Amino acid sequence: MFVQERTKQAANLKDIIEFVSSDLPQAKVESTSGEKFNYIPTRNFRLPVDTALVLKNGTVSLKDRNMIVPAIEWTYNRSSMGKSGLIVMDILANNNWERPVYFASLGHEGTLGLENYMQLEGFAYRFVPIQSQSIGRYEAGRIESDRLYINLMSVFRYGGMNDPDVYLDDFHVRTTSVIRLRTRFIQLANELINQGDTAKAVRVLDRSIELTPNEKIPFDYTIIQIANAYYKCNRFEKANALVNQLAEISNEKLTYYLDQKQKFIVAINEEILYSFQVLQNLISISKSFNQTDISNRINSLSDQLYAAYTTKTSGH
Repeated sequence: MFVQERTKQAANLKDIIEFVSSDLPQAKVESTSGEKFNYIPTRNFRLPVDTALVLKNGTVSLKDRNMIVPAIEWTYNRSSMGKSGLIVMDILANNNWERPVYFASLGHEGTLGLENYMQLEGFAYRFVPIQSQSIGRYEAGRIESDRLYINLMSVFRYGGMNDPDVYLDDFHVRTTSVIRLRTRFIQLANELINQGDTAKAVRVLDRSIELTPNEKIPFDYTIIQIANAYYKCNRFEKANALVNQLAEISNEKLTYYLDQKQKFIVAINEEILYSFQVLQNLISISKSFNQTDISNRINSLSDQLYAAYTTKTSGH
């Protein structure tokens, strides 16, 4: 369904749903072929908020009651909306804040551009009447640290995924990446650090490493973020251990890659450059926290590997 902006005024979602589902001639626009279609008459949407209800049913914690907006008003920036978007709009319009609405991911049509009203509580985002400033497309909304801490640390069950006797196949390993398992712990830890609760943040970071050891969930760029959080908590021993371990993993990968024939190296060039980028990030983070011995050692290692890489790719 296309957006035909006939008014700049914000319209209630219920009124928009009623309009786009109407069979009345005045609710339709005529195409060049003479066929008439329903359309969305504005880009500016409005959803009223029942403050008393969202506090009563726990949508918003009492400590955040002063942050509740009287109505959510936002601009829909797309030129059209598919069925999935219309369904979400219909749900929000008729839910009346009576039941929780969660989104598994952000940054797609189905969120209707409401990322600034999302609240991370686990592995999904809850739609709340609190406006927050998004950090980026994939880290939008706000973090409810109390709920997120309880869920990640106590409520959720992880099915023995870190048990040495439990086998994780490729599908399940990829699933941990899809749901951004480590990242959720990192987001919570960073929020706790911002609040000054580094002791609690360390417990969160410890739990993330405990659940996702390299032997079960291969270490990746998220380990750099965990190390960074450890550094901020003055847990240099833990941070340095992760930096050294990830550097050794990258070294082993690059050593293997660069031992192959030139044709193979060219074929996996992106993976090689990714490993070099990991090393550069490790150099940067360790240097920024004055761990010069570590940063110098990794820098020397990276220079040696890169020299071998340029030799191989130049054909000499």
